[in-house]
Amino acid sequence: MEAKLEAYRAEKRRQREAEKRKEWLSEVYRATTGLIRRNRPAQYEPSVMPGPLEDQARAPATDQTPPSASSWLDRAILVCKVGLYLTLFAISCHFQFGAAFVVVTAIPIIYFSTGTRGRRPDEASAYSVFNPDCEAIDGTLTGEQFQREIMYGPGAT
Repeated sequence: MEAKLEAYRAEKRRQREAEKRKEWLSEVYRATTGLIRRNRPAQYEPSVMPGPLEDQARAPATDQTPPSASSWLDRAILVCKVGLYLTLFAISCHFQFGAAFVVVTAIPIIYFSTGTRGRRPDEASAYSVFNPDCEAIDGTLTGEQFQREIMYGPGAT
């Protein structure tokens, strides 16, 4: 059982390293194509690609480009959305439907903010945050322990 678990962990490590390499290549591709489209000189310096034997986690790459006009545009759109929401809320309060407006608009806000997108390769699962290597946690009942307790009694563990 321990050999299978160790083989599983080694396979998971290899998969994580392969995903890191893929992520690195996609970052380089996105950075270079974005820079080519903008006709700017390259300002992106990717970190060294991790080798297959490196077990250290690579720090996430940060985009070193200065804030562009698109970030201003994104902020302006967000401000307009919030202003529109508050205006509609004020109108609904005037007609005494403020609570209904909040409840009805909360449903799509909750739905879209929960996110249905898949996990990124470097993003930890909600279930593996405290147990990244899928190791047995102290105090959990395993199949082998349960079988020993059934066959030999509770003191056999």
